[in-house]
Amino acid sequence: MVVSACDVGGVEKLEPPETGGSAASFLGEIDAVFYCDDRVGIVDVVMRARALDCERGDCVLVDPPIEFTGDQFNCPASEPYPLLRVEVSRPGSYFIDAVPNDLERDTPPECFVDGNGPVITVEASDIDESLAVRLTATMRPCTDD
Repeated sequence: MVVSACDVGGVEKLEPPETGGSAASFLGEIDAVFYCDDRVGIVDVVMRARALDCERGDCVLVDPPIEFTGDQFNCPASEPYPLLRVEVSRPGSYFIDAVPNDLERDTPPECFVDGNGPVITVEASDIDESLAVRLTATMRPCTDD
């Protein structure tokens, strides 16, 4: 797995095609008390992966956009630090983040990283081997937008 950094903008959610089973898994521990008990209006938190194109140096969201949706944690907090997973079934570069569903305000997603930056590159061998990687929360979005 290769890790690199780049800047990108927002994306609309599109369902990726089914690939038939193999996937790389990314796991991240969220602070459920922070999301669910300390903030009014958040009803759940979902782990996601957004595909990027980093071929020309600067990374941009792929067009058309691709997003993989993973585990959902419902509020109120039933455990303080649940581990959420998202599976990626196609090679490429991705942002991995936890997205709060906030009915009161626009709460930004929380970026998860492994290594030196927010962009994680998944190789075909990672998918074939069903690689599972535990990521670290940053308490900030993957981008400034």
